Amino acid sequence: MYISVERAGERSTAHGRRIRRNGLGFCVGVASLVLFGCGGSSPSHTDDGSGGSTLGGTTNNGAGGLTAGGGSSALGGTSPAGGASIGGALGAGGALSGSGGQQSSGGTTASGGMSASGGAPTSGGTNASGGAVPSGGANPSGGALSSGGAEASGGAPTSGGESSSGGSAPIDCAPSDSCVDFTTVQQEIDGFGAASVGNGLLSTAVLDASFSNDTNQQMGLSVLRVEIVVGGESDWETEKSNAINAKARGVQTVMATPWSPPASMKTNGSTVSGELRTDAYADYAAYLKSFYDYMDGAVDIISVQNEPNVRVDYISTDWNADQLLNFTRDYAQDIGAPFMMPETFNFDTSYSDPTLNDPTAESHVSYIGLHLYGAQMKTYSLAVEKNKKIWMTEYFYNGEDIGTLMQMAKNIMDCLDHEMNAYVWWFLAVPDCNLVTDSGALQNKAYIMAQFSKFIRPGSHRVGVAFEAQSGVYVQAFDGPKHVIVALNQNNSSKTQTFTISRGTFANAHQYTTSNSKKLSDEGAVNVTNGSFTVTLDAQSLTTFVADGSG
Repeated sequence: MYISVERAGERSTAHGRRIRRNGLGFCVGVASLVLFGCGGSSPSHTDDGSGGSTLGGTTNNGAGGLTAGGGSSALGGTSPAGGASIGGALGAGGALSGSGGQQSSGGTTASGGMSASGGAPTSGGTNASGGAVPSGGANPSGGALSSGGAEASGGAPTSGGESSSGGSAPIDCAPSDSCVDFTTVQQEIDGFGAASVGNGLLSTAVLDASFSNDTNQQMGLSVLRVEIVVGGESDWETEKSNAINAKARGVQTVMATPWSPPASMKTNGSTVSGELRTDAYADYAAYLKSFYDYMDGAVDIISVQNEPNVRVDYISTDWNADQLLNFTRDYAQDIGAPFMMPETFNFDTSYSDPTLNDPTAESHVSYIGLHLYGAQMKTYSLAVEKNKKIWMTEYFYNGEDIGTLMQMAKNIMDCLDHEMNAYVWWFLAVPDCNLVTDSGALQNKAYIMAQFSKFIRPGSHRVGVAFEAQSGVYVQAFDGPKHVIVALNQNNSSKTQTFTISRGTFANAHQYTTSNSKKLSDEGAVNVTNGSFTVTLDAQSLTTFVADGSG
């Protein structure tokens, strides 16, 4: 999404309204909503009833948000303005109940940009997650998919040894246990990130808080999304600097998204709306290649277009499925970079199905990108079948209250449960759906992101465990440099949960919690006995258990 400041005028919907203040668009939500629009220089979407979307599950707003957290915020100077400014955005997505189907208007815009070094990314995850999922929208998502690993029975559990499941025999799991099998390997995790689009040159404080991973006031994000600004090399330096500086702090992958080709290549001679002329396809591929070459290793993935399936009055370009197929089949390989498409604003897979069903075009695609505004959560079975990495590249919630944080956590887990390999937030530092302030202080939502990003590092894999352990309690587990178990308790009361490691080990474990009163709080060591441990999960909390890996 993306909206220019001068166009951020008043717009009303059934759920909330965006108003103009001091020339900038921002959103005012209705009190009964969990979701609010994102303003500032962010893209905008309006979801006028997405048709029973189950994104994020049901949560309570709770009383107030987390109190602001201290920690090392301002490490560095203020960030220079610079960069393309993007106007206010209306938040969408989530489980907005409403009548009617999805509204395709509403600005979605994306960030794209330059940066990223790195070689060609590997393709696609292969494991399905989650139960049978309706695809919503035009195409079905495919067959019923099972989540969680097999709960092993039999085998006498080994005794002794704190935090080891011991031996090769599986450990028995009680029906009420959350049974984790670290040997049932599912999709690879590429990382968690955010967009610097419209943020200008990121300050040292913002860079450290976002991408470093040394303290509990740093998120350890491993993905950055930048914009391919239409202006050309003279406007690309800011995002190149952001990408280089992010990589210096641990970012593994930088993806770049264009909102429009140069106006000279379009049917209407404008960067707003219009289509890429068919006789300019080769020129557009050369243009994207020139950006990739200019970034000189700072960018790893090039996307074809931000939200090609929504017509808006800000910088944008309209594509249909056939145009995307033709460009991908005949010209994507000329860019010389790992290629992503289609980044539809509402996870509309009909825009990528024809490309994936064409053998030549499909061979040119490394990543499927999607946004979740007004979308119904689903597993994109065709992309999984074709071994494509599936990235959620843009979404946001605007609130800072505990109910919004619980919805955000569930949304991230839903994406992972549906075989996605990466989760990328919208604005990094531009108010007000941002994760970090311009002084480098973490917002409440940043602690939710950090519960995933700090510990589930690129190259980890999701492993077998039943997604819902008990009513309102959701669990996922990951095998990587560290073994990680994430538990979300959406309930208004604390819940006791037993975790049993049926296969693999979980040694020297520590517990970290974010709740209404805690922010990535180190809760100390976890006592694992005979491959099992029992904990009390705080009310409305997200807890990450981190243990030694390799086994």
